[in-house]
Amino acid sequence: MAAARFTAAQVLEQIFLSQSNDDSEPEEESEEDVSSEEEKEKGEAEEADTAGPETDEGQKDSEGCDLRLDTSDEEVDDEEYNDDDDEEVDDEEYNDDDDDEDDDEIIENVQRLEQIELEDEDEEEEKEEEEEDKTFISKDGKIKWSSAAFRNGEEARNVPLSPLSAQGPTEYAAAQAVDFESTFRMFVTPAVERIVLENTNLEGSRKLGSAWKGMDEVDLRAYLGLLILSGVYRSRGEAVASLWDAESGRAIFRATMSLKLFHAYSKLLRFDDRQTRPARRATDKLAAVREVWDAWVERLPSLYDPGPNVTVDEQLVPFRGRCSFRQYMPSKPAKYGLKFWVACDAKSSYAWKMQLYTGKPGGGGGGGGGGGEKRASEKKQGQRVMLDVTEGLAGPRNVTCDNFFTSYELGQRLLRRELTMLGTVRKNKPELPPALLSVKGRSAFSSAFAFTPSTVLVSYVPKKNKNVILMSTLHSAATAADDSWVAVPRLQKSRQSDDRGRVASAQRSLAVRDLQEGVAPSQSALRRGRPVQSRRTPRPVQAAEPPEAPSTPGTDGPAPAQQLHRSCGPART
Repeated sequence: MAAARFTAAQVLEQIFLSQSNDDSEPEEESEEDVSSEEEKEKGEAEEADTAGPETDEGQKDSEGCDLRLDTSDEEVDDEEYNDDDDEEVDDEEYNDDDDDEDDDEIIENVQRLEQIELEDEDEEEEKEEEEEDKTFISKDGKIKWSSAAFRNGEEARNVPLSPLSAQGPTEYAAAQAVDFESTFRMFVTPAVERIVLENTNLEGSRKLGSAWKGMDEVDLRAYLGLLILSGVYRSRGEAVASLWDAESGRAIFRATMSLKLFHAYSKLLRFDDRQTRPARRATDKLAAVREVWDAWVERLPSLYDPGPNVTVDEQLVPFRGRCSFRQYMPSKPAKYGLKFWVACDAKSSYAWKMQLYTGKPGGGGGGGGGGGEKRASEKKQGQRVMLDVTEGLAGPRNVTCDNFFTSYELGQRLLRRELTMLGTVRKNKPELPPALLSVKGRSAFSSAFAFTPSTVLVSYVPKKNKNVILMSTLHSAATAADDSWVAVPRLQKSRQSDDRGRVASAQRSLAVRDLQEGVAPSQSALRRGRPVQSRRTPRPVQAAEPPEAPSTPGTDGPAPAQQLHRSCGPART
């Protein structure tokens, strides 16, 4: 039995030796050694069986050892020290999958750290946004402005500028405008003509008595036509007698009516009864033309539907005659004249509704000319005028105005009419927050925004230490593109700018001619500052030939002057 155990120990040593010498000895040799040892072990076991008789399960040998137990121990040892099991354990211990798992864990940890860093950055950004979302209180303490735009259902309903179903001439105007005369009669209606004819003939009979022959519709239209034609010919400042001159005048004036009759109409033309005017003038400064003015102004909205953008502004019509409400505006080209407030279509410049300013209230009636009622005070005049000239304007439309009209209260009132507002704001308005008025530390071309649920306020710095305040109920975000702002049309074109344009055009023509003729720059009249003179022999100026008069039916020659007069105006002597 001792030999058998010794043999098992030898087998164990051989196993460990074989494992330690795996790198130097081939695997085939180790397998052969193991097989030879197994054969030796089997031979020794057979010799032990022949040396003594087999014992039963309960018998023992001379040394008191149970042979069956020893064999079981040998089997257990063989199982415990099996070479294949050791190789499997070694394979598990030195497997590359463990290294891959470790790498995956490292990558996961790095990704987790990166995610934590991103979350920290987001939290910092949110904190910065919260710090930036400041609240501004207006000067009067009634309005709370926010530095962040309202969103997620908190934003008030702003009116979208969707395409309008109808814009341009109305159906009535399109049906009535057949020719020039019918178009003219849509503005100067028969009712207006009747008012003018009645009061003019009444004044003529009072002044001239039986010598007054009366004015009819043809005479009135001829007189108005000559006034319009003199404007077409740019005859401002020109003597009236020169228009009727036989050599330098216009033949159409002489053919229409005599100069004497034109002066008589200009002197006696009336729009009201002069005897009842003082009583009406006590409450209305526009009493002399009130009836005709109201009839004409009420006619304008019925002939044209404005587009989505409407402009409201003032216009000074040049006038230096005697008038109690003549205005002096040094910033305007004409400086003296009558001031109108006009609501115009931004695209076509059509005057949709007008209002004449007749001076401060008191001592002569309404301050805006929109009605004859007397106003005790004219506070919030810009708001009152805006609401008057946009009365009846259906939304959705946007109204652009200047700082005379713009206010927060006006924007809210226009929103109730489905009209948005866009305009500059005066810095003394109580609804403005002081934070947007400050320009300290702000760079040029920077913008600061403030919001309420329905209004956007922008403080823009065009240059250092100067800002412009803009208020809008049309926009809702802190962004503005070039095409999102409404272009404001000019209601009045300066005649002085026209003169400058003609002079500049003449100078350009002369410069081109100098280049074509090879004149040196030092010899040019433009560079020497001389007045522009022609270097060529001037051509004789030929007088413009008068237009041919229409032929009399049944004859080949021109119609007599009296018949021409009846076609376009009177020609009495």
